[in-house]
Amino acid sequence: MKKTLNILGAAAISAAVLFGSASCNNAQKNDANTATATDSTIVSAVPAGSIVFVDMTRLMAEYKMAVDMTAEMNKKIEGLEKPLLNKKTAAEKEIKRKQDNLQTKAKDFEDKYSKGHLTESAAQVKMQELQKLEQELNNYGVTKEQELAQEGAKVQAQINDELIVMNNVINDAINTFIQKYRAEKGYAMVLINQSDVDKTDKAMILNSLVLSADPALDVTTEVVAGLNAEYTPAK
Repeated sequence: MKKTLNILGAAAISAAVLFGSASCNNAQKNDANTATATDSTIVSAVPAGSIVFVDMTRLMAEYKMAVDMTAEMNKKIEGLEKPLLNKKTAAEKEIKRKQDNLQTKAKDFEDKYSKGHLTESAAQVKMQELQKLEQELNNYGVTKEQELAQEGAKVQAQINDELIVMNNVINDAINTFIQKYRAEKGYAMVLINQSDVDKTDKAMILNSLVLSADPALDVTTEVVAGLNAEYTPAK
């Protein structure tokens, strides 16, 4: 059940970090109204009007908010899963105990019966007892499996809800910053890229909005620096 927190994949964050203007005139007009300083120490060599891109793999690995929230989420997931894992372990131990008990009684019966130490009526009683133990074992296993499946589904749903909220918080922070950043720099558009996309898999390549670009148009370093400058860790 352990989750790999591959937060904000290309499909999930495209709406948050793909920004452009209907025309250069409208962009310049909107920029004048919406531009605010992101980080005065950041100087870009990319001219205004350019279409630039951000590597989301790098951004999510270096953005302090994403790193902190991911670490916190991992702890939360571990806390949610631990009681379920404990119940699963306890159920497995109990099933093993019941199995061992059944096997011991079955072996004892077979030994006595083969040596003629039991009457037919006594053997019938023992057989019925063994069948009852076997049925109880099967019922216990099915019941526990169903209970664990139901609890697991609830835990998974809670984890998914927590991940959605975390993604929304990070997504909103990136969204807000990129809007200001693009306006301040005067860029026509900011696209997203993923550096960990498998280049041998055409389907995966298409998940990235940047198939090929001049590395000089990569503004990830600037964006990460600006985001981290605005981020204040919770105390």
